[in-house]
Amino acid sequence: MHCEITKTPQWRAGPMGPKTLCNACGVRHKSGRLFPEYRPAASPTFCPAVHSNSHKKVLEMRCKDSFESDSAELIPNTNVLALEYNI
Repeated sequence: MHCEITKTPQWRAGPMGPKTLCNACGVRHKSGRLFPEYRPAASPTFCPAVHSNSHKKVLEMRCKDSFESDSAELIPNTNVLALEYNI
């Protein structure tokens, strides 16, 4: 189960077979919008710092995370500069 919720109006099919996702996660899975950052607000694993129940906010979180990881890769190589001044 994605969100570890135990009570739902309807269990839906997910990547692990039939009746493995709650109603909210199942609807998102079927539409291709089920991301690890998504959790229904009623989920016992919902943490506002890591999760959201809004698709727009989930996309913002994913963009922010990818931007932070990209910026970490853009650290300039100072060894090249040192070699230019030694010539």
